[in-house]
Amino acid sequence: MKTEMTEQERHMALTQLHIAEYQALTTRSSYWIILQASMLPAVPIYLALAVQVWSANVMRKEIVVWGALAGLHSSPFYGQTFSLKTMLR
Repeated sequence: MKTEMTEQERHMALTQLHIAEYQALTTRSSYWIILQASMLPAVPIYLALAVQVWSANVMRKEIVVWGALAGLHSSPFYGQTFSLKTMLR
């Protein structure tokens, strides 16, 4: 039974490993994009609620502004830049 790999077999195995890693990362990226796109309709609803709280004077206006900005900061398409080149190095 052969236990050692030739240089060409080792190179081929390493290439297959890189391809599998790349496919896993692109799949994860695709799922993240789908998740972000599905959350996009929540942004106008969130802003409408912030306007209602603002006009009702339920809280101090500074808290409403900071809360609205924090909520929009975590909204889709704003954060998390995904770079495959950095991940694969």
